[in-house]
Amino acid sequence: MTVLTVTSLGTPGDGISRLPTGQVVFIPDTLPGDVVEIEIDRGRSKKKLLFGKVKKMIEPSAERVPSRCKVDACGGCVLREWSQDGQAGFKESRVREALRRIGKIEDVPEASLIRVGDGWNYRHRARLHCFFSGRSWRFGYRRRRSHRVAPFGGCPVLWPELDRQLAKLTGAIVGLPPEAGLKEVEIAYSRLDKAAAATVIADGDIDIFRDGRLWKEKAGLAGVEFVTPKEHWKFGRLELRYDHDASADYDILFEPGVFTQANPAVNAALVREVLAKLPERSNVLELHAGIGNFSLPMAKAGHQVIAFELNRRSSVLAERNAQLAGLSIKCIQDEDAAAIELLGRADVLVMDPPRNGARPLALALADASERPSKVVYISCDSATLARDVGVMVDSGYRLESLQTFDMFSNTPHVEALVTLVDTHEATR
Repeated sequence: MTVLTVTSLGTPGDGISRLPTGQVVFIPDTLPGDVVEIEIDRGRSKKKLLFGKVKKMIEPSAERVPSRCKVDACGGCVLREWSQDGQAGFKESRVREALRRIGKIEDVPEASLIRVGDGWNYRHRARLHCFFSGRSWRFGYRRRRSHRVAPFGGCPVLWPELDRQLAKLTGAIVGLPPEAGLKEVEIAYSRLDKAAAATVIADGDIDIFRDGRLWKEKAGLAGVEFVTPKEHWKFGRLELRYDHDASADYDILFEPGVFTQANPAVNAALVREVLAKLPERSNVLELHAGIGNFSLPMAKAGHQVIAFELNRRSSVLAERNAQLAGLSIKCIQDEDAAAIELLGRADVLVMDPPRNGARPLALALADASERPSKVVYISCDSATLARDVGVMVDSGYRLESLQTFDMFSNTPHVEALVTLVDTHEATR
């Protein structure tokens, strides 16, 4: 046994310390400041990558706080016992360190974390995994580093309305026969509509869902869709209104199966920051536009927007949302590559890619003879953000600003917004 002090935190949320030999060891379920007695986890460790198991907590970190969630097995909120200030410092430094280490950027701006609320009751959507056990279905989140499911008994990071609605839905379908083949349940709630809708992924007999009137009444949903490898069936109204700051002026419709930011309050702050970065009445090229989260407020502010979105359902909703708001936005359902030829016509490029980032686009910007004078890049993955920003900085863009957002409190994840300006533009 070895006694160690945890000094920092790794990307997945594991504590980091060093053995007396100087070798780094990752210690799950610990926080910076914890003093723990550990043994090496031989099952997970490799020659150059060591993991420790906590055998005894000698002295807990001064930044440990009581958690509202008591489901230790859940792999979601691994930082739930860390103070909000402790989480903020980690998230701010994580993005800046990635830009320095991966992006090779020397002059990285400060990045205070924008937070809303106390870190709990912030999610408007959730996804549960399903398995059949005994005589009924069971539902829950994945356990940490496992495909096994931790039973769901309420979740304190969900909006209370969503938590109650999820309990209704699972209570309604818990008694379905095993032939239903339930896999996943995704549910979303709108406070504007005071209603929820859900998508159920299954590989069983769709007639079980289609013919069951009783469970539909008990679930209390505005709408639900069932997706199996062979069929797709909808019941009721799936479209809900996303909760956003300008809801008095226009609606942003969404469905539970399409991407929305899970934290509407922090998303509102993110949208405000994006708008603040744009020069007046710009020609904006937006990639990964989704359902119009940025497109609509940018167009409302007087910018000319051309938006690209590959996902068909999101693209259709973006087009419809723009029309309902009376906005002139060109929405194109296509890949990033199709937008490259438009780079020279845009003043500003706004992009919010998935976790794998936008490397092909960063390379295209580096090679373009004409390109936007400003890039606004939103990211939920610090490593791919740093990689792409590094390419753009090497090509003559300058990292102008960095802002971080606590979109996923109690988890190691952080949303970042960077703006870059083309230094070549000033010499043209």
